[in-house]
Amino acid sequence: GVAGDIIWKEGPLEIWAGPLEGDARAVVLFNRHHAGLAEQITVTWAQLGYKPGFKAAVRDLYAEKDLGVHEQGFTATVANYDVAVLRISHPTKPSGTAGRRHCSSSSRCGACGGRCNGGAFTRWMRGLWRGAASSDACCVSS
Repeated sequence: GVAGDIIWKEGPLEIWAGPLEGDARAVVLFNRHHAGLAEQITVTWAQLGYKPGFKAAVRDLYAEKDLGVHEQGFTATVANYDVAVLRISHPTKPSGTAGRRHCSSSSRCGACGGRCNGGAFTRWMRGLWRGAASSDACCVSS
């Protein structure tokens, strides 16, 4: 797998992104404020390398919930010292059911078919934010 990179930073706010299968992207909106209010963080499709006019399906990977199709970008409210973990993909392609608590050990996930514990996304999250990906989290793609 390919590791994610920081694509935007302003003070304690960061956006990390990495490629997934096909034209999809994993995106983490990170609010590093130790105290204070939640912040709105916006990722634009241009930041992810998508062409103008692209409409993307957004899925919250922690909540395991589709958030609809969005034009130009997506904004999430992120609590202090928290993250929003998203999958951005073409709206006609299924976003999958990847999330948490679908598997354990190094087996295949019954929900998404991805490799559990050691998939690229899981490793990326562990390096990005210790504790964000639990030992029973599954990856987004094989």
